[in-house]
Amino acid sequence: MSSLPIICKITPWFLLRIGAITVLLAIFAVAFYIDGTKKYKEKNWEYYSYQPFKIAGEKYNELIQNNNLTKESWKAWIDAQEPVWPEEGYAVISEQADLNAKWPTILYQLADNPNQTYQKIPAWKLWETYSADYPFQASHEPDHAYTLKQIEMQIICFYACLVLVALGIIITLFLSKQTLRITENGDLAFMHLTIPQEQWVELQDQKWETKGIAYLHYLNANHKAKKLRLDGFVYGGFDDSKQVSSENLVNYIKKNMKKNKK
Repeated sequence: MSSLPIICKITPWFLLRIGAITVLLAIFAVAFYIDGTKKYKEKNWEYYSYQPFKIAGEKYNELIQNNNLTKESWKAWIDAQEPVWPEEGYAVISEQADLNAKWPTILYQLADNPNQTYQKIPAWKLWETYSADYPFQASHEPDHAYTLKQIEMQIICFYACLVLVALGIIITLFLSKQTLRITENGDLAFMHLTIPQEQWVELQDQKWETKGIAYLHYLNANHKAKKLRLDGFVYGGFDDSKQVSSENLVNYIKKNMKKNKK
């Protein structure tokens, strides 16, 4: 029998796992924050900036097919168009956007060659030229905008992850100080709970060899049957040569449980 006390602390791998999950949640929190405060709004800026080019291309196609395009009428049509910015304003779009801006004057160039057969290239080429002065990806056509609800959801997820990160830190600090131990008096102590040997009733260790889990059945101060889970993977590990080992602790309980039964 090992000398007392036997003190089993939280195994490093268990704290490392909690720490890894906490770090992962912190990464998610940063990603959600960036999406909700910057990335989604910048994508919306790109989307709404592209809409005049898309609408103008469709109108251009209509006028070309009807042989009804002149530079003067085209310029007048462009000038008459209202901005296409979202009603929610800067709640859904980057503050770099000028929400008072009308349609880009570069769209006037669509009428420079009124006799050409319509294709998407003219409007697309103008978008490539225009977007070169902005942080847009001219290589693709923005196909959707993010709604206010989607943006707000990113912020909600950010705060949720932040709370979980804080809990992860608190739990890690709390558990790092917890032990499962046999005291100098031979009693089992866990957190605020102390179970004297005479209250030990049964040790269920069928899963100990395969899963490192056993259950100690005992009577509390009110003589009510209770059960305590002994998890060797969480507390102490399995090197029975060490005084901090769960093997040592469980073997001590087994041996003294037999003595109690006698």
